[in-house]
Amino acid sequence: MKESLKVLNKIAEAKKFIRNTKIEKKGRNTYSNYDYYTPDQIVNLVQDACEKAGIITLFSTHQNEFGLFAELNIVDLTSGENHSYFQVTAIPDIKATNIAQQLGGMNTYSNRYLLMFAFDIVDNNLDFDTTENTKKTATKQAPKTVAKTPVVEKPVLSITHDKWDALVTYMKGGGTLESIRLKYVMSKKTEDALMEEVNG
Repeated sequence: MKESLKVLNKIAEAKKFIRNTKIEKKGRNTYSNYDYYTPDQIVNLVQDACEKAGIITLFSTHQNEFGLFAELNIVDLTSGENHSYFQVTAIPDIKATNIAQQLGGMNTYSNRYLLMFAFDIVDNNLDFDTTENTKKTATKQAPKTVAKTPVVEKPVLSITHDKWDALVTYMKGGGTLESIRLKYVMSKKTEDALMEEVNG
């Protein structure tokens, strides 16, 4: 137990360095009207603190029977001792992106939030459960009156559909399942068959 205190003491030293460092938030959310720390600011702040403390952060993602999770491993450069933080994560469904871009988004944000958690970097503007943010969200999500449009029935997609091969090619080229769902009705079995052929 005493050995693990070395790396924990250095993490505490890095937290103190970060707490005493004043930096201006470069990010701006114009929708909710607040400033925030950008991912590169978080990374640079933590790297400076780790350099002072003599530790390094190593980020990785893993998968087990429960799904995807991210790991931030903090290693003492002198003793080699380490301490890890974990966070459940998921691949985001971002429109007009391929799987590599979606994985990049998952890694970027998982790493950012693990760094903020591990080193106590608090950004109150990201707490969407505060009264202020709840009021803003409720106001922005007020129901709107929209003109009624005729309902157009979407064709059913099956593996025997004449567009099947074209859709497989489209998906392999970076197309998204969401865009196909906008045009076709698919059963879960059909979606699974499509993804199996795309990834096969």
